[in-house]
Amino acid sequence: LTGELAPLQAVLEKNRKDKRYFTTYNRTPLVERIQDILTALAWLKRRRSTTRLALVGVGRAGAWALLAAPFTPEGTAVAADMAALASDDDPRWQADLFTPCILKAGAPWTAVALAAPRRLLLHGAGAALDTRPMRAAYRAAGAADELRIERRPLGPQALTRWLAAR
Repeated sequence: LTGELAPLQAVLEKNRKDKRYFTTYNRTPLVERIQDILTALAWLKRRRSTTRLALVGVGRAGAWALLAAPFTPEGTAVAADMAALASDDDPRWQADLFTPCILKAGAPWTAVALAAPRRLLLHGAGAALDTRPMRAAYRAAGAADELRIERRPLGPQALTRWLAAR
């Protein structure tokens, strides 16, 4: 539901509003996007020519990449543009990132904790984003050096350098 498929978003939104409990038995667009990411990574992992995997989410796709991170194949490096997503009161959780109970489950904090010990870069994190639980989860996993959090957004060159560092 991105690019040329974006008009389908309106259909899904209408279904969600017209039908009671639509998301009880149907996947939200966010969940579909995360599944698409994981399907693509699984396909790449099976290719003989693939030696390393990396997932880079830019702009809106940064949150998708972060939420997919815990489920990526082992050894996948993940760089997620947080696009100033800073807290659970961000309106995007009720719009583009809507999935029932995602905030009750801990949204970005739980995703980071479950992603450990994968190599993870979060950039463009909002100033109000509490990173202490994220850092604590990586320390507990013995992977404190695998988590990098940058408050400012990083450009393509910085992302490329981070990915190439290993």
